[in-house]
Amino acid sequence: MPYAFITADSPVMAMVLGMVGHSERFSCQLYCSLFGCCRERDGHYYPVMLKPNAYKVTSCDHNDIMFSDLKQYQQGIFVHYHDNLCKLLVANNPTQFKDRHLDTGLCKQTILSGLQSGLGILNIFPLDIMHLINLNNPDLLLGLWHGTIKIYLPNKIEL
Repeated sequence: MPYAFITADSPVMAMVLGMVGHSERFSCQLYCSLFGCCRERDGHYYPVMLKPNAYKVTSCDHNDIMFSDLKQYQQGIFVHYHDNLCKLLVANNPTQFKDRHLDTGLCKQTILSGLQSGLGILNIFPLDIMHLINLNNPDLLLGLWHGTIKIYLPNKIEL
């Protein structure tokens, strides 16, 4: 076996694996079928399990998902990945490719797919939590504590 794990931060891992990245509709590094939500007329998706109040954005609307429900989103990910990759690679034109790119969460075939691994292509990429602990949460919490957190309507800051 020529390699065991491929490590990098989330944006680079998404690029190497051929996935779309952390701000797209299907952004899970584990390639589960749980899709994110976005604000109206905004292309940035957020991975959420609980449906926001009064949320009605077409193609992003899912009911609340509990931790016990996550197993169903992780079933058959290897077959799901392979089928979606085949679907993406046989796109006939750029418009069809763009639509399949959004629907599958993939943007290209990984360069590592030609290598043999007993773990499978999706299992050789461990999760990246460095940014969550070191960058994302402190930035969010400091903004919250200082009252400078960015808010979006209909939310409002009230003390």
